[in-house]
Amino acid sequence: MIEGTRELRDFRVIMATAKAVSTKATCSRASVGAALTYDEKVVATSFNGQPDPAKSCLKLGCEIRDNHCMRTIHAESKLLEGVTPQH
Repeated sequence: MIEGTRELRDFRVIMATAKAVSTKATCSRASVGAALTYDEKVVATSFNGQPDPAKSCLKLGCEIRDNHCMRTIHAESKLLEGVTPQH
């Protein structure tokens, strides 16, 4: 539960960032954005879609199996693939 006004403001900023990034999604079925935070700052963002724009759902249509698009990689997965661990 987010109780303080600062925490609520930060949460809203993070969610607005994820929503803005979702507009770049390349799946016509769903537009999803993800934001990774560290120390209360957004450090990385991503959106769902195909890594190769030429093979995106927007160009080829969705490939649906078991009610899921097989062309699309989840925003969260793409986000974590691009993150380099800090030691």
